[in-house]
Amino acid sequence: MPNNDILGSTKSLGGAVTMCGLYGIIFHNKRSIDHKKLRLLFNTMALVNYERGPDAAGVGRVHDSGASAVFKKPISVFDAIASEQWNKLVMGVSYDTRMLLGH
Repeated sequence: MPNNDILGSTKSLGGAVTMCGLYGIIFHNKRSIDHKKLRLLFNTMALVNYERGPDAAGVGRVHDSGASAVFKKPISVFDAIASEQWNKLVMGVSYDTRMLLGH
């Protein structure tokens, strides 16, 4: 089994060592954004990654200018996607958004 000091924060799940799942969407050719479909897709990706990091969740949005916004808390993804902060970041995607990342 790997040394947890080397890997950082890890969890044992069914005897296997796991680390946080990372997921995201890179925006290219941004002609129109269907925010409802975007939220459904991104939240589904978050829920699929739940077992990889059940103790914390976060979302980050990066713009073409390099500006960014981040929300991360030591709460379950279920609580995170129900939060106002999470939804503001996901629904705040605009034509100058480069990527949306999740943890």
